Amino acid sequence: MSYETSAGMAVVGALLLAGTLSMRAIVERQNDHGIWFLFAAPVGFFIYLVASIAETNRAPFDMPEAESELVAGYMTEYSGFRWALYFLAEYTNMIVVASIATTLFLGGWLRPFAGTSLFNFLDYVPTLLMLLIAGYCFYRAPKQPVPVQKMFMVGVGLLCGLIALILLAPLVAPSGSLLASAKPGLHGAFWFLFKVAAYIYVFMWLRFTFPRYRFDQLMRLGWQFLVPLSIVNVMGIGIGLALHRQLGWAAVPSLLLTIVATLCVAGYLIWVGERHEPAIVGEEGEGAGDA
Repeated sequence: MSYETSAGMAVVGALLLAGTLSMRAIVERQNDHGIWFLFAAPVGFFIYLVASIAETNRAPFDMPEAESELVAGYMTEYSGFRWALYFLAEYTNMIVVASIATTLFLGGWLRPFAGTSLFNFLDYVPTLLMLLIAGYCFYRAPKQPVPVQKMFMVGVGLLCGLIALILLAPLVAPSGSLLASAKPGLHGAFWFLFKVAAYIYVFMWLRFTFPRYRFDQLMRLGWQFLVPLSIVNVMGIGIGLALHRQLGWAAVPSLLLTIVATLCVAGYLIWVGERHEPAIVGEEGEGAGDA
């Protein structure tokens, strides 16, 4: 419940910056302002990231469904297609929360520096990336031990090469042609999926890096840190917008001031939590010794 509240408050902060509930309009606001909301509300993005990992039961917050801890349930009772459906639902949840984070904080389908003509060379990054993946697949294909794996690697390489040609076509097509008009849709889809994949990679990176939390640590992180911080984050964004819109402050100083104030509150909450941690550990040790 605490993580749901934290994620919701983080979303509220992004909606305050956008001033609308329309997903399309949220992305357009980021394009108009020339900045992703990740940089306007970094604390809100961090809160949403941690809360989304916890809500999807991914490590280090996977105590309800920890594979190494279960001796019964669907993890051991099911196999094959039924077992795959459970994991398909789990990864679908990851894709959903990653898509929401991409839309709210990462500019949606916009490429980096979408409103700056100086960085128009980034339009060629999707094509180059697909060609790089295709070349790697062709390089690794002869080294696969099984013929089926070799064929699969070659197939993936051909598919990536085809995608590279599709992404390149609008860039070299004459201006005003049908192919040129398809550029926003094709490249927007690439950048959106790329950001979603990067967000999911962070999920996996954290899973491979951090050990699992104890239940008391999980509750303390949610109720004593994320919930208060998310409330302060929303208040800070509101104050920053009021300074900008009502008092005429520039957008950057007003938001920067509230970000610094929110980070100070986060540091205070961490300091308070560290002060209470030794006392809690000592009480647990005394209880174990009495037993």
